[in-house]
Amino acid sequence: MSFITCKDIAHMVLEEVTEQLAPSYCINDLRYQVFEYYCSIFDSVSEEMEGQSFGVDVDPADLSVRVILVCPMITVEDSNHMILELIMRCRSFAFEPTDDPEFLSASFFFPSLWVER
Repeated sequence: MSFITCKDIAHMVLEEVTEQLAPSYCINDLRYQVFEYYCSIFDSVSEEMEGQSFGVDVDPADLSVRVILVCPMITVEDSNHMILELIMRCRSFAFEPTDDPEFLSASFFFPSLWVER
């Protein structure tokens, strides 16, 4: 069984939203490349912290992108940890309990990847 990556989930969601926004908006290639880099960090963090699942959605009001990582715990032992780069790069973040008390939901909010045509 293959591992579903953050990039896999994001690609499906962003492709669908891009189709819905066309022809008024298009995805900015540079923003998308940077976001793909962030997805690779999410994949590494998920592997390290035994992540259970990813979620990606887009806020229709401002087209901001939210990435959700569900994992049993998040442990940061030094100031160079890769999750801190995500925290520094996102607009905001939140940690919330899930229905399962063994898991935590970490949400990271990024600016829109789309620009008007």
